[in-house]
Amino acid sequence: MLNWSNEQINIRKQQIEDEFEEAYRKWVVTLPEGEERKAVYEALEKAKQLRMKIFQEKMQHEISLIVKKMENIPALLMYKSVFQKKVFEKFHPDIDEELLSLLLKNGRQIKQERFMYEDIAPLIYLDAKINGKKLQYEHIVIDEAQDYSPFQLAIMKDYAKSMTILGDIAQGIFSFYGLDRWEEIESYVFKEKEFKRLHLQTSYRSTKQIMDLANRVLLNSNYDFPLVIPVNRPGDVPTIKKVESIGELYDEIVNSIRIFEEKGYKKIAILTASKQGAIDTYDQLMRRQITQMEVITEGNQALKEKIVIIPSYLVKGLEFDAVIIEDVSDETFKDETQHAKMLYMSITRAHHDLHLFYRGNISPLLEERDPSAPPKPRKSFADWLITDINDPYVEPQVEAVKRVKKEDMIRLFDDEEEEFVEEAFEDDRERYYDFHAWLKVWHRWAEMRKQLDEKS
Repeated sequence: MLNWSNEQINIRKQQIEDEFEEAYRKWVVTLPEGEERKAVYEALEKAKQLRMKIFQEKMQHEISLIVKKMENIPALLMYKSVFQKKVFEKFHPDIDEELLSLLLKNGRQIKQERFMYEDIAPLIYLDAKINGKKLQYEHIVIDEAQDYSPFQLAIMKDYAKSMTILGDIAQGIFSFYGLDRWEEIESYVFKEKEFKRLHLQTSYRSTKQIMDLANRVLLNSNYDFPLVIPVNRPGDVPTIKKVESIGELYDEIVNSIRIFEEKGYKKIAILTASKQGAIDTYDQLMRRQITQMEVITEGNQALKEKIVIIPSYLVKGLEFDAVIIEDVSDETFKDETQHAKMLYMSITRAHHDLHLFYRGNISPLLEERDPSAPPKPRKSFADWLITDINDPYVEPQVEAVKRVKKEDMIRLFDDEEEEFVEEAFEDDRERYYDFHAWLKVWHRWAEMRKQLDEKS
């Protein structure tokens, strides 16, 4: 602002100089030498200096008023002012209407000073930009980093001379604000050669048999997750059992609890798909005379009893001697990245024993697949493939642009024509990441097939 005001003063100064030169040619040069000419020249010179002084004083006064106003704008007030339709449309004229609606809805809460966890990072950012950073740390250690957004990690990097970031992408179950790939922060937060990535793949928590099952989920997800290397601690193979009814399910859970108690386990977890499922399971086991039980429905509850009934999405970071997962069907754990992460994370909560149950069909994430077959494409991009994925010598390709049915169209009559729209493959973030993660897995399979072909 000060630079701008100095530019304006220089521009105005030049204008006044030009006007003075014009007046000098018209009124002074035409007069004969003498006192009268000298008096007119001095009057013009004084007028020039006065006009310049008045303009500078006015400019400085205006600038000081603006600066004074800005000194009293806290980050909180500035953050509230962002959530206006005119602001979003100014910086993003083609903003999606649904996204704009969500932002304005959040803005109404923010104006009432009802903040969410996600508001903390932008508030810290604004405060630092307006008032300067008040703190700096020698070193910051971040655990469970997959649950932070690139923006949150970038903010913390600004406050640290160095950082250690620990996490497991395969356990990033909060996809709406977490990381899908480490590359998201390696390209956005850090400059090249500013970081060093280390893979810690050895697991000391669970038995080899439990970790083998967890790795099966990662392999079946066809995503480029690093596999876990278990220490050679043997145990029972996890049991996967089909039940025909909900009553049979609870009877089998009771049997599993009895088996675990006979083995002397002190902490047993029963993982459900939902909060209501945990409450229902608790009621059913109470009727079957199971005691020393508690149901966990919120993330901040303390674990006190021997048997804990808890939804899978709340079990992150917890460990148990034995775990029962009451539903591993294809309805609960679909062939999707987030479901693969949730199932992997649920399985790896168990130290010694694991029992799984399902009704209907088992999750495709737990199927035993032929290792010689190519990785199975995800539904998100399977229809876009235009090459034979069984040929290890031809890299899979997808259509760049495709005509697809308009999803939000409602047909009033059976004979009404369906609307189609042109859609680029890269328009869908999930589809794009799914394909490129799958492609890495496919390349590993192709190399293996080529080596087998050479040997034969």
